[in-house]
Amino acid sequence: MTFLNMWSGNRFITEMLLACFLVILPHRKREHFAGRIAVFCIAVELISAVVMNFAPIKEIWQNRAVISSCTYVVVFAVLSLSFFIIGCPMTRREAVYCSALSLCVQHFSSSLLIVVQQMLPWRGDLIDLLTWLLTILIPYCVFYCFCFRHICKQGLYHISALNLTSATCLIFLTSAVISIIAKGLNVGGNSPLFLISQIYEMLCCLFLLWLQVYQVKTVELQREIDFQGYLHHLRQEQLVQSHRDMDLMTHLMHELKHQVANMVTAGSAEAKDELLEKIGENLQIYDETFNTKNETLNMVLMERRLFCRENHVNWMVVADGERLNFLDPGDIYLIFRNALDNAIESVIQLDDPQRRIIDVRVYAENSLFMIQIENEFKGELQFSDGLPLTTKEDRTYHGFGIKSIQQIAEKHNGQVTVRTQGHRFTLQIMIPLPQP
Repeated sequence: MTFLNMWSGNRFITEMLLACFLVILPHRKREHFAGRIAVFCIAVELISAVVMNFAPIKEIWQNRAVISSCTYVVVFAVLSLSFFIIGCPMTRREAVYCSALSLCVQHFSSSLLIVVQQMLPWRGDLIDLLTWLLTILIPYCVFYCFCFRHICKQGLYHISALNLTSATCLIFLTSAVISIIAKGLNVGGNSPLFLISQIYEMLCCLFLLWLQVYQVKTVELQREIDFQGYLHHLRQEQLVQSHRDMDLMTHLMHELKHQVANMVTAGSAEAKDELLEKIGENLQIYDETFNTKNETLNMVLMERRLFCRENHVNWMVVADGERLNFLDPGDIYLIFRNALDNAIESVIQLDDPQRRIIDVRVYAENSLFMIQIENEFKGELQFSDGLPLTTKEDRTYHGFGIKSIQQIAEKHNGQVTVRTQGHRFTLQIMIPLPQP
């Protein structure tokens, strides 16, 4: 038995492993990825070489269409899921999705090989090997460039329920059912119906992969529309806030005017001292500055100072803002504006003004940049996918804030965590620092 004859039983496993590698090529990898995957692939290939060259197994694989096709899908699912979990830090949902995508790629390539071999006027071990290599390399490169590179964003496959359902159910059912039908039609080995079924399989696989790209593009477009709408809403809120700040400043000026007039007519020294103290408190707002060594963060804090003063909200800011400069100023503004607005809206609902404190910490720890904002809250919070749901009745733009923070963090390969302990809320944003 030649090496090529022995390897022919392993062709399915080799195609599967290559398809899995193609799907996770743009994905984030675990530490020691190359070693993990190499050991796994070698072990799977060796076990497959023994099993697939065992006579009873080979007989079932070649002559029992229903059993072999169902086994094909089950084995593919188990091995591909193991491949993804070993090689990448992904959720179970993401692993199932990637398994379906890799099955679709392998199925297309396998059907293409059959069609090409049936159309070639000559055969032989070397020709068969060359044909197999071409039907692997060309489709896999095309799928990577036009599919996986576009649906894997920032090293992750962002999966909606529609993505997961269409990928798993349609791809797995298509692969199993059509394989059974195709093998049943291949009675004489060169049946025209068998070739038509293979071409139909290829078209189904192409359609399903195109559907994944289309869904991702549609979600991206909708997200961009929502985000632009949110930015417009944010600008409107800024305009309203500017009017409120002007009203507060006008009110303060009137207070100062009356306090100065009262000081002139005040009789006792104690009354004058008390008026001078009030004037100093009112003037302090004009001299209030934040020096976090980041202009954008300073601007966000200054924007909210009047509202916080009016509502007895106090800050505790410890910020190494200079280390924030690796982020785009627009991203910095959105992160802190959304996070601080949520914190302010939460603490002003507290009855006790002494508890209206927002703790802001911005610092670097090892290779991560940390942004942590803590505050107390009233009532109970409900969560969905690890993020708190807005408690406001108008949900058109409310609740978008933390999602936009999460999108910015993921854009920089970071993550957002939210936790509550008692009635204390903590928002933590972790972003890897750029390597020098």
